[in-house]
Amino acid sequence: MTTYELVNYLFLGGLFFFLGFLMDIPVIMVVWDKLHNLPAILQLASYIIFIYFLGVLLSRIGSFLKEISMKWNLFGMKKTSVDYETFVKSEMDDDKLPILNRQANLYRNLAGMFLTLTLLYLVDGGFSNISTKAGLAVLLLIFMLIFLLSWKKQNGYIRRRADNT
Repeated sequence: MTTYELVNYLFLGGLFFFLGFLMDIPVIMVVWDKLHNLPAILQLASYIIFIYFLGVLLSRIGSFLKEISMKWNLFGMKKTSVDYETFVKSEMDDDKLPILNRQANLYRNLAGMFLTLTLLYLVDGGFSNISTKAGLAVLLLIFMLIFLLSWKKQNGYIRRRADNT
């Protein structure tokens, strides 16, 4: 496990847990209730493990979102993505490609996280109080769109760099 993976998964899982807690997402509240009364060291270890797991799960959701986006060319993703062989060859000549790729993956994962939060929020009776919950859902979808577009832009940089090497 690399430092990047550790930090990325903990950051992503921690942000999801924090936002889910603020939004009263049931699955987050259940975990909070279960872990809140544990002894301090066990509570800390449990939170870290749960948050890391959430980060891994959200990373996979982001990866799935990427595949769907590329297959259906959502947000023009096909134009900005580069095939693996081209990336590997270009990576040898351009030491910034791995950095740009990590940034693109972070945007992908954040887009997947906001999509997941939105879906969980709406499934939890989000339509019972349409004015408040719908407003928050729209905000989350906007966040998701921002990160999708950031991811597309980052992939465009990677593709251009790969094509020029």
